[in-house]
Amino acid sequence: MNNSNIIFKSTDEIIVYNTLTQEYLVYKAFLTVKNSKTTPVKLVVKEMFTNSFIQIEPEKTITGKCVSEVYGKFSKWLYKQDLLMSN
Repeated sequence: MNNSNIIFKSTDEIIVYNTLTQEYLVYKAFLTVKNSKTTPVKLVVKEMFTNSFIQIEPEKTITGKCVSEVYGKFSKWLYKQDLLMSN
């Protein structure tokens, strides 16, 4: 049985810049850290305002072993979408 408790929970707003269309997008990020052993950190990112011109996933879930690994994966995903974090 999986008895993992939530250690830390955070909600942030992430502003990203699209280098192709020169527009800003706003994402809401939900970070959860649990005391599980395999993947204790989970980042769920949701686009707050949908844009019909940009074909990007409206929601992305990233898991990892530490916070820096999860944000590194998120940054790499943004880079593949031609997006840059601006805040």
